[in-house]
Amino acid sequence: MDNVIKKFKGLKIPKMVIIICFIGVALMLLANSFLKADTTNNDQEQAKNNITPSASPSEQINSDDYEKQLVSNLETFLTTIDGAGKVKVMLSFDDSIERVPAYDIVENKNDTVEKDEVGGNRTITQDDIDKKIVYIQGQDGSKTPVFLKDIYPHIQGIVITCQGGASNVVIEKIKSAITALYDIAPHKIQIYSMKN
Repeated sequence: MDNVIKKFKGLKIPKMVIIICFIGVALMLLANSFLKADTTNNDQEQAKNNITPSASPSEQINSDDYEKQLVSNLETFLTTIDGAGKVKVMLSFDDSIERVPAYDIVENKNDTVEKDEVGGNRTITQDDIDKKIVYIQGQDGSKTPVFLKDIYPHIQGIVITCQGGASNVVIEKIKSAITALYDIAPHKIQIYSMKN
């Protein structure tokens, strides 16, 4: 440690400034990598809970489009499994898409203490909560609610037909993949051989 201090004392001011700037840049890069890791963890947590922030307040979410996109992605993926061949997928959901609106909440709390003639006290607490949905007003005067997030439904069951559905090895590969992707119990995944 003493050697480092002696080396710094021997340096001229411009060299010391360069070293301090270099250390500052290194610390900023290190902090930036931690922030990126935290953002990635947040995105993974949202994906795990099927929660996606709403892109815009006027965006219309359609459950059929959501289901079609999931089916298409799953069919495309499952055809890549060795031996699966052509694949068709059918999904069932526990609910529909839930949109969570933004609220403007105003809370008023009023405490009143009343004293009677014999010295007793009585406290009266009154709570008023005013909760209103937040709207954005368009140029044409129309009001559109602001949504904080969209909660997508959980998949309850999956039925799959595929060309390789007669093979127990293919069935196990598909069940393992779906269980890992969607956290669904294996007994809620049914796989059948596709007719020619």
